[in-house]
Amino acid sequence: MKNNPLDDKEKLRRKHRVTLVFNDLELAALEAHCKKYGVENRATFIRETVMGAILRKREEDHPRLFEVEPIAQPQRTPDAIQPPLF
Repeated sequence: MKNNPLDDKEKLRRKHRVTLVFNDLELAALEAHCKKYGVENRATFIRETVMGAILRKREEDHPRLFEVEPIAQPQRTPDAIQPPLF
């Protein structure tokens, strides 16, 4: 049976530092978001947000056996007359 990579504590230890620089508006938006939603640890919030975006993108880019095309939605205009449904 293969070892679970999460069992290796050394691989999970955070040892690489990344520094971000925000302008005044970006920092104000981050601080407002953290205050509004009760985020107590900004480093954890930023790390989870970045890693979540990376994982979602990797999932989207992952090759699939069958490509699924999105279904086109009919265009609706406000002045279009809808036929009765009966």
